[in-house]
Amino acid sequence: MFDAIVPVPSHWRRKIQRGRDQSLEIAQCLSKYFDRPVVLALIRTKATATQRGLDKHQRRRNLKRAFALKQDVRDLNILLVDDVVTTGSTVELAAKALLKGKPKSIMVGCLAKTPTKHK
Repeated sequence: MFDAIVPVPSHWRRKIQRGRDQSLEIAQCLSKYFDRPVVLALIRTKATATQRGLDKHQRRRNLKRAFALKQDVRDLNILLVDDVVTTGSTVELAAKALLKGKPKSIMVGCLAKTPTKHK
């Protein structure tokens, strides 16, 4: 089980464009269901280009240094929540930022996973 739910943060400009923060909304629903707090432990440090159409390497480059830890997560079991996982780059880099806070564990949850392309 997890102690806290941490949404993958959107940049403030993206929130204004979309009119919402999907990961935060999902985290809030999970918080009610599991009776666990939403912890806004991460911040988006820079606005990044859209990930749409980028491969895994381009996504990682695009997201380099895009997340920073802003709240204590020491010894917490964390559920890191994103709306859609495509290559996993976003949750991987967000988790790396969380690891700086020495959580006990990090699990990833998402609303949707895009299918892997087979060649």
